[in-house]
Amino acid sequence: MLKVDDIKNICYRTKNNKCEKIKKGRKVVKMKEKLIKQGGITIIQLVLIVVVIVIVISIIKWGKIFNRKDEKVGKEEESMQTVMQEENVGKLENGTKMNTSAKLAEEKEVAGLKVTGIQLTKNETWSKIIATVKNEGNIEEGNFTVEIDVKDKDGKVLTTLPGYIGKIEAGGEVQLNVSTMEDISNAYDIELRKK
Repeated sequence: MLKVDDIKNICYRTKNNKCEKIKKGRKVVKMKEKLIKQGGITIIQLVLIVVVIVIVISIIKWGKIFNRKDEKVGKEEESMQTVMQEENVGKLENGTKMNTSAKLAEEKEVAGLKVTGIQLTKNETWSKIIATVKNEGNIEEGNFTVEIDVKDKDGKVLTTLPGYIGKIEAGGEVQLNVSTMEDISNAYDIELRKK
């Protein structure tokens, strides 16, 4: 705030645009009020504008900082998922993903039938499980639906897929074909059970 002593030394513009010193007395009080009204409002407005600008700049900077952190976290998570996804996956020349898990390729059994040659591939659209189902018994088997639990390395079921094993003569074999649009190329193992 301006003091009366400060106002004494200030010159102000008159109607003639001349600079005149402010005199003591009533003129000083009136001039002080006038300066406070004019200058005070301008000073308050200036302070408010500066405060608003500082707040806006702070918000923008904090937003950029948080966005960068979010982007970094997102990129780290994405790269971790890619590493996890690629753990059991190789690529063929045509770009098809091929599961390389030794556990998945192990021989399985469902309702007395041996399931061998298990392959899991993923092209642009489909994930496919292909296997050979053998009947080593003396009577005709098969002709039933199965559920295939696709599992990750921790044994957690990623998805359950339906399948069908056709009639298999004694000593014969059929091919099991199961497809899904889900990307299960990184599966660690599968478990088959008769439904």
